Amino acid sequence: MNKTTQTPRGFYKDSSDKFMRSFRAKLDQLEGQLLQLKLKRRANNAKPGGKGKIIIGPNGTRMPKKLYEGINWTCYKKATRDLCKGVFGIKMLATHTLCGRPGRGAVIHNRKTKQKLPPTQVQDIEHCVQSQFKVDQLAIRGVIRQVCADAGRTLKIAGEEPKV
Repeated sequence: MNKTTQTPRGFYKDSSDKFMRSFRAKLDQLEGQLLQLKLKRRANNAKPGGKGKIIIGPNGTRMPKKLYEGINWTCYKKATRDLCKGVFGIKMLATHTLCGRPGRGAVIHNRKTKQKLPPTQVQDIEHCVQSQFKVDQLAIRGVIRQVCADAGRTLKIAGEEPKV
């Protein structure tokens, strides 16, 4: 007798064993398929040139391969500008800033504040530039600030008011 159910021990054994074996077999098969899918996804994401994109930093920021090959590597400022435009795009650079704090002009003239650029992507750009040039992080961040300001000014002059 089973103390918890008050039934004989072998009463459900025959029917439940067959069901449990088939259930376990199906479960093992599904777990194997899930594991294979996860491994395929990891393999696709790990390829640096997969689907026309290149990973430029340790955080996994991707950039189109053609834009990466067109970067001007003669100076760290030019390389940083090209990387920012390739990763973020002109409109995002115009509507975002490096730190997200309101500037003097925004406070004085009651303008909307701009959003912050994604920090992981900024770190990847810094890492990529520092791997090519012997330059400190502050210099690269200064170039990124200038790129954001220039992009905002360019869109204002072109007549497309950046929407914040």
